[in-house]
Amino acid sequence: MLSVLLIDDSDADNYFHTYSIEKSELCGTVESCTSSLSALDRLIDATEGRAAMPDIIFLDINIPSVDGWEFLEHYKRCISVEQRKSKIFMLSTSVNPQDRARAETHPLISGYISKPLTTEKFIQNAALL
Repeated sequence: MLSVLLIDDSDADNYFHTYSIEKSELCGTVESCTSSLSALDRLIDATEGRAAMPDIIFLDINIPSVDGWEFLEHYKRCISVEQRKSKIFMLSTSVNPQDRARAETHPLISGYISKPLTTEKFIQNAALL
């Protein structure tokens, strides 16, 4: 069973996306963080053995304080290459074509998904693992 970490400041989006992921029956654990920094703390805990590293991370671009792009820079500095087991998918409502192009060429991003994350989209992207 897969484990998922949602990083999104919207509780409503996290609730809907958790429901969609759980409905797929492919996932054993879904966690959510409403800030990039709390998510980074969660991932650092995983590198230190206090939690499990998620299989999939869904990362919103537009998060207050530390946005998705800044999160990736912190992630790159704090999580060693050997510890980077998670597949990261950018999950956003952004209609900016530059965001999609940037995500598609970013070395840490496995894909770009337009919100909302439906059960079908989750299953399709989980199959890429």
